Amino acid sequence: MNGRRPAKTSSSDEPLEFFKVYLPSFSSHQLLIPLDFVKHFKGVVPKDAVLKDTTGRSWPIRIAEVGNKLFMKSGWRDFVIDHSLDFADLLIFRYNTDSVFLVKVFGKNGCRKELTSRINRPVAVMKNEELADEVNETEQNQRRPVRACKRKFSELNIRRMENHVSQRDSQFKTKPEFVGETVRKCSSETYAMPKNPHFVSSISKYRMRTMYIPTPFLKTNRIKLNPDEEMIVRDQNGRTWPTQIKETKDGRFFLSSGWIEFRKKNLRLGNQCVFEFVLGEGNTCSETIARVLPRGLKIEKNHFVVKA
Repeated sequence: MNGRRPAKTSSSDEPLEFFKVYLPSFSSHQLLIPLDFVKHFKGVVPKDAVLKDTTGRSWPIRIAEVGNKLFMKSGWRDFVIDHSLDFADLLIFRYNTDSVFLVKVFGKNGCRKELTSRINRPVAVMKNEELADEVNETEQNQRRPVRACKRKFSELNIRRMENHVSQRDSQFKTKPEFVGETVRKCSSETYAMPKNPHFVSSISKYRMRTMYIPTPFLKTNRIKLNPDEEMIVRDQNGRTWPTQIKETKDGRFFLSSGWIEFRKKNLRLGNQCVFEFVLGEGNTCSETIARVLPRGLKIEKNHFVVKA
């Protein structure tokens, strides 16, 4: 693979296309480019490319080779977060000769997904004084059997289906159709709240060893957590810490092993932190993205849905 631009990607004048079904466990941090699609480049693949969605917004990415496979890596995670990709969302990639991938995103309902504003979305907020009683509760875990749920389709079958590469011509809108704008810059006045389910926690002395997840937040969003399973906590720079989900006798969930390491590297006493839950099939969650809010930021009351 080298950085030269391919003069011609196909013997046909039809655009090169492929689709991917988004599976968080495989594609949340990098995206595999189908081998049959890569063959059209005849060994000349750009290292740097751009993803452009139907609103006209662009995301620079880096294409890297791992073994004998090519992945969209650096920059892909930003695209995932900004589009709030969910399990089984369908993405159609159309490539042009300027190292640009035009991307359409469809939800499980079959309709195209659009960027929507992250501002003024509901957020659950935990206050220090409301958390104080939690530390007095025992953190002895009560193991409960995990119920097996029937999957409508397996991830393996979806991955096999993804191998199909389409060169069929289709109309692709490039004219901006802004539904809302995702604001990424943080300041003391504004902050872009995530689109995915999330809550805000104030880091107090009670949060030093464990991190409780508000029960009303879980119930409101119908999020399912499995005790004793791993929860990946990812910081705003993409670094990850494995933690363990624990459950108290009265049914409350908290993050245990690994939380201290994450807190030491990222949080200070008094910080406010947004925890965004990345949901998989059946509203299960095995990853949360943690972002520290700017100091002095005032969150409007209409963001408060649950006070745990």
